[in-house]
Amino acid sequence: MEEVKTGNRLSELHENGVGFLFNDVRHDNSYGVWGTLHKANCQWLTKMNINDRWSTKYWFPTREEARRWIHKQYDFKGRKSRDCIACNP
Repeated sequence: MEEVKTGNRLSELHENGVGFLFNDVRHDNSYGVWGTLHKANCQWLTKMNINDRWSTKYWFPTREEARRWIHKQYDFKGRKSRDCIACNP
């Protein structure tokens, strides 16, 4: 897992298209969903920006690693996460 801290790194991950990115918005209770998993080549990565006050982004090399982390952080606590409907990771 890698926390993505810069827009340049986010762009680089998208261009490489390898792995999965989780957009973590769990601090914002206004959402019914607190985080979304995307493929690294998903079109939505080009719309994202890095803003620590809004969300945190995490890159994972495999879907299995991402799902384990998401389950540990979200699912067992009853929080909601989802897979992106555009890229269907």
